[in-house]
Amino acid sequence: MNLFNEIGGYPELDLNRGDHYHQDAILLNTGRTCFEYILKAQKIAHVYMPKYTCDVMLEPLKKLNIKYTFYSINENLEISEDINPDNDELLVYTNYFGIKDRYCDELINRYGSRTVIDASQAFYYKAPTGGNIFYSPRKFFGLPDGGILYTDRKIDYELERDVSYNRFSHLVKRIDLGAEQAYEDFKNNDKMLENIELKKMSLLTERLLENIDYQKVKAQRLANFKYLHSQFGEINKLKLSIDGIKCPMNYPLYLEKNGVREEFIRNKIFVPTYWPNTFDWCEKGDIEYTLAKNILPLPIDQRYSEQDLSKIIEVFDEYNN
Repeated sequence: MNLFNEIGGYPELDLNRGDHYHQDAILLNTGRTCFEYILKAQKIAHVYMPKYTCDVMLEPLKKLNIKYTFYSINENLEISEDINPDNDELLVYTNYFGIKDRYCDELINRYGSRTVIDASQAFYYKAPTGGNIFYSPRKFFGLPDGGILYTDRKIDYELERDVSYNRFSHLVKRIDLGAEQAYEDFKNNDKMLENIELKKMSLLTERLLENIDYQKVKAQRLANFKYLHSQFGEINKLKLSIDGIKCPMNYPLYLEKNGVREEFIRNKIFVPTYWPNTFDWCEKGDIEYTLAKNILPLPIDQRYSEQDLSKIIEVFDEYNN
């Protein structure tokens, strides 16, 4: 019997009932509310934040009136400053592109519960015990929202459950009409998630997560990552080691060459800029500004095979010659 004790009537969306990948985690409604949960549960006074991160990470800090200080990273996407957070402070680090698993382990082993790993781009990364880690699974899968959290400290009140049916249109519209036709819906969905109230994950998002073949997705993404690395590894300014990477979000190609991103987009290869707010937070000479400008996060989605991704190589070679 389902939650609503209903029998019969019209069919619902047909989804499999599998297991969650993160089975013992706290299921919330977004990645940023996972961060808010950590801040509330631990009664934090101050947070160290990377300059190179998404601006939505500031929403919980501003909402709770918590002070924060930006720190810098280096070309290896690792912290370039000496930071020693106190007991009422947190150090937030992003597992960039899902390729910094080993470095995240080092940070948690060093700082323990004073560490927060933003694994929005590293769904398959599992941290050592002692740190706080959260995921935004909609970055990896077709979901309207959702956040997954590991933390040792819990808030002392019951959360209301969210609903997601009204944030679903861009996913179904993309199937019928394509990404470009559904893009406005996607942006509207993002807008609805701004300053969203901390709640439990919706039943719809939970059911969608239960429907995913996680091992198949992981294998395809890794295969695609390795294929693009075999093609771009020699010219990529990022030092990438495939060893120790669980499953990346995309292939970060670091090139100091203008116009490549625009050429990809003209050929319907959608390559985002992470994160445009960096251009406002940093000076042109800062490494974060350079990374945001020059890194091309190439798609390695489970939807694509090596044959599909060969189009990326073709477009790049034609533009580069």
